[in-house]
Amino acid sequence: MQTRPRLQGSIVFLTGFMASGKTHFGRRLAEVLSVPFRDLDEVLEHEQGKSISSIFRDDGEEFFRILEREALERLVASIRASGSGTGAVVATGGGAACHDDNMAWMNGQGVTVWLNPPFAVLLARLSSETVKRPLVSGLTGDVLEAAVRQRLDTREPYYRMAQIHIPEADPDPAHWLT
Repeated sequence: MQTRPRLQGSIVFLTGFMASGKTHFGRRLAEVLSVPFRDLDEVLEHEQGKSISSIFRDDGEEFFRILEREALERLVASIRASGSGTGAVVATGGGAACHDDNMAWMNGQGVTVWLNPPFAVLLARLSSETVKRPLVSGLTGDVLEAAVRQRLDTREPYYRMAQIHIPEADPDPAHWLT
């Protein structure tokens, strides 16, 4: 049996498709670990002074991905500079792991966790959130399902590079501590 990486004292990067629960699980995990929680999308919105949807609309996905990587590097540097040594939990955006060498970089900086709830759960969550998610904005029904399936199929090889795989819809953070 493979031993899971130790979460306590590490920077834990939560990856997974949009609506996989990274922010929700991340807040709970950070509380259990007694470490800070940071949401990369919130960091980007604060730094840019506008929403993720606005960045996508105004500047495009390619520019967003550049901003995302730069923000990720700054965030990790600030966590390390805090000197606490206690680690942190970082919820990344759904596509953060799938661009450039982000997943390999995160694997070198801490522990990566892939939140992978069942497809039906993702689809149900996204059906009610298309307005705030630029990559599925305005999609419904079969078109939404096809778009989600296609994008998930494209991203899954990157997510599989994570050190821990959690295939649950609403995991208990305490269960994943080692």
